[in-house]
Amino acid sequence: MNSGQTTIKDIARIAGVSHTTVSAVLGGRSGKIPVSKKTRALVEEAASSLNYRPNMAARAIRGQSLQQVGLVVRYNADYHDLPTVYVPALFGANEYLLEHGWSLVLIRDDSVAFSPRLPRYLQEHLLDGFIVCSSSEEFDEALGFRLERNRQPFVRMNANGAFNCIKNDDAVGGVLVARHLLELGHRRILYVSPPTQHYSCEARREALRETLAAAGVELDCHTLARQSQPTPKEEDHVRTYVHQQREFIEQCLPKYAPTAVVSWDDHTALTISQGLQKQGIRIPQDISIVGFNDVGLMDLAYPPLTTIHNDFYEMGKLAAGMLLEHIKQNTPLTPSLKTVPRLAVRESTGPAPKR
Repeated sequence: MNSGQTTIKDIARIAGVSHTTVSAVLGGRSGKIPVSKKTRALVEEAASSLNYRPNMAARAIRGQSLQQVGLVVRYNADYHDLPTVYVPALFGANEYLLEHGWSLVLIRDDSVAFSPRLPRYLQEHLLDGFIVCSSSEEFDEALGFRLERNRQPFVRMNANGAFNCIKNDDAVGGVLVARHLLELGHRRILYVSPPTQHYSCEARREALRETLAAAGVELDCHTLARQSQPTPKEEDHVRTYVHQQREFIEQCLPKYAPTAVVSWDDHTALTISQGLQKQGIRIPQDISIVGFNDVGLMDLAYPPLTTIHNDFYEMGKLAAGMLLEHIKQNTPLTPSLKTVPRLAVRESTGPAPKR
């Protein structure tokens, strides 16, 4: 029987349940209409065996669920720059949703987060829920408030919270970096953080600080300055990195004289590494460099970057799974989950130089 001939009544007959039950399960309403896990499994198995595909056009006309969710991410349209860490998360979420018969809609945050058009947007696009890629506390709170007010299920990725969040275990990452550098004999270690703080920056820094302190080593910290007059031009995007290189070389090197630098992310780590090498400073013979996240191609950098690998692909899959549970079971709160990081040791770290 092909998908065009299969109806929910066919599935109901095979599964031995009512067509109302089939509609509840396949329409994502099993949280509103009580359905046991065993019955849901029977319905899903019958639908799969019959190669059932819902008629989305008919659903839209009836105002029913289109089984699609929105992934909201902040990026700068002037640079056409999607945050690198969220690319694998997007793929992970999309794969999970496709496996379960759902689809993903990518939404740039500025189009909905602070806009009065949000209720109309939700109504027009018939989205069942949202995965929100965290970028700042202000953004999270603004969008979260609007989604809650409109009774929209949502989960947050890379965000800090006791419920409905999927995040990296940044404290474990900080501990792994500290132990690695201590084993290499480093005692003068500098942590570099960005002008705009994200909760993960603090979590990494404090875990690094505490682990080093237990070994009798004090962590130095430096927050990069924000450019005084940033403008939305691509050349200024590049100029930001040049500015950070100059700041680090002119201020951090003479002030802290580190043998190892830990950056809050890979891009800043590479920026610092490139700036140092332009000055004839060798990596890792003179200074070791460590990043966080292990975004694409870090093993092709020169030298290949030692970094904490955070599994954003898995984060995306977990976020999609948590959101579908909210939608299907109508459960507003789920304890947050963490992905486990690992240390990817490459050629940017080595034994501490003798000074």
